[in-house]
Amino acid sequence: MKHVKLFEAFLASQKLNPLNEFLSKGALVDGIEKIMDSGIGIKKAYDEMKKSGLLDFNPPKGLIALEHDFNGFLIRIKTASTYGYTSINVWEPKDKKKAEETHKKEHGFPLDTDNDAVILNDYHDKYAIYRGQWESKKKKAKKYKVSDFLPLSESGDYGLGGDEADAKWEPVLGAFGVANLDDLVWLGEYFPEIVEEEGKEVKSFSLDSFGDKDPNRPDPHGDVDISIYKWKGMLLAMHDDDYRYSGTLCKAKDAPKLASLLADDEGLDIYE
Repeated sequence: MKHVKLFEAFLASQKLNPLNEFLSKGALVDGIEKIMDSGIGIKKAYDEMKKSGLLDFNPPKGLIALEHDFNGFLIRIKTASTYGYTSINVWEPKDKKKAEETHKKEHGFPLDTDNDAVILNDYHDKYAIYRGQWESKKKKAKKYKVSDFLPLSESGDYGLGGDEADAKWEPVLGAFGVANLDDLVWLGEYFPEIVEEEGKEVKSFSLDSFGDKDPNRPDPHGDVDISIYKWKGMLLAMHDDDYRYSGTLCKAKDAPKLASLLADDEGLDIYE
C-alpha cells in the first residue's frame, strides 16, 4: 500500500493558498486531495483523515472542520463558511449514484452535484470533491398543540368568566357549537387576509359590555363586534372591541391546523 503522510507533515511541507472563496484550495481541501491522491480508496482515506487530524483541522484562516460522517460511500465534512455552503462532500465516481441515494435517504435533501458546487470533479477517475450543505436549509415545520394557544377565558388581567360573561358570549359559543369559553382560543392580534379573501362570512354579532357588574372580573373587552367566517372546514371569528383588542378566535381543536396553514401562508402571531 502506498504510504500516506500524516496531515501535519503535509502542512509543514506545503505553502498553502489563502482561502478567498469556498471554492479556493485552502489547507483543508488540499489535505483531502493529498490523501485521496494516494489511491487507497475512500474507506481507508476516511480512516487516514481521522488519524492525521485533518477532520479536526482548525486553522487561523480558511475552512474549519467542525463535524464529519461517512456512510461507506460518501464522506461529509461540516465547515464554517460565509459563502452559503456548509460542507465538503467527497466520493468516488464509481459510487456517485450510491452517494446520492444514501445522502437523500439519511439527510432528507439531495446531494449537491451541480457544476457550481464542484471543487474537484472526477480527478483521474479517483474521486470527486464538491461543496454542499451539512443540513437542509428548509426549516422543519413547527408542530402546534392546543396548549400553545390562549383560551378566550383567559382574556384580560383577571380572566373572563362568570354568569355575565357566559350570557354575553352565549351567541358566539352557540355559533361555534361549543359549550364553554375554554373551547375557543385566540390566534393572535390580527385576522388573516386569506380568510377574508377565500372564506365565507356566515354570521356576525354585536356583543354589549357587561362593564364591572362583577368587580372581581370586569369585562376586559367592552362592546365587541364579531364576524364569523368559514374557511377550509373551520369556523374563524374576527374580533374587534372597544379597547382595540383584536384577534382571531377559533375552536381549540382547530387551532393547530389553522396555525400550521397560516405559518406557511402569511406568518403567524400567537397570543401568549
